[in-house]
Amino acid sequence: MANDPDDIPTAGWAQRSFAGLPSAIDPLWCRQNDGEWEYGLLLEERHHNFQGVMHGGVVMAFFDQAMALTIWEACERSFCASVEIHSQFVAAAQAPEFLRLQATILKQGRHLVLAAGEVFSGQRLVFRGSGTWSIKRSKH
Repeated sequence: MANDPDDIPTAGWAQRSFAGLPSAIDPLWCRQNDGEWEYGLLLEERHHNFQGVMHGGVVMAFFDQAMALTIWEACERSFCASVEIHSQFVAAAQAPEFLRLQATILKQGRHLVLAAGEVFSGQRLVFRGSGTWSIKRSKH
């Protein structure tokens, strides 16, 4: 399940830290790929549950934060907040695996965005989710 720490694909990625609850799982890894932002999380033992695998709350927090950043960029950096998230835990993950989000904007309106994403460790699907995010655009 876990990768060798020397095989973690972090080349080309930069670390980014956030305030508030996201700081409990940081740093978040970020990179641009063909003009689109990608987000990753390097699992550490502190992200495990008592059974020694990734805690579900960690992947949910990563998913919510990374999806919000994806939507924030897609909506010209307008404030966004998750309204609802549907989740499916597909496989366990364990430190030091590198998780990577692949996100898709399904529908973008003026006040709501529908989006979906999948979290992978290498080529292995770990989690999938979809949801609705509220957008508050600034008045110019």
